[in-house]
Amino acid sequence: MRGYTKIPNDILNSSQLSIGARFLLCVLLRHCGKGDSCFPSQATLGKIMNLSDRQIRNLLKELLYVKIIVKKRSGWNRANTYTVAKAFIVDRKGISYHLGSAYPLPEGKKIPDKKTYLK
Repeated sequence: MRGYTKIPNDILNSSQLSIGARFLLCVLLRHCGKGDSCFPSQATLGKIMNLSDRQIRNLLKELLYVKIIVKKRSGWNRANTYTVAKAFIVDRKGISYHLGSAYPLPEGKKIPDKKTYLK
């Protein structure tokens, strides 16, 4: 079927991500298709989202910070390759630790008790 993009519900639910970062993640998922990596330029992303290159870079930094995407440089004056995480860790209450926390956990790790955090 053509003309649609599969978007995980965790992205649409409330999270720490801004609306612009969520929209950019959806655009990156559209470019990835069935795979998990894509290589659109920042100019292309800006044209799709009607934003400047600078705003796209800020949104990409936000997605990189929460480790939903991984960026690989392709060289001077070439588009970067973005690998998008399509699986998010979700607990029994339906809360995603990738999207609901500033410190996402790698897959398979357990969340430490609250006693272990520094105050």
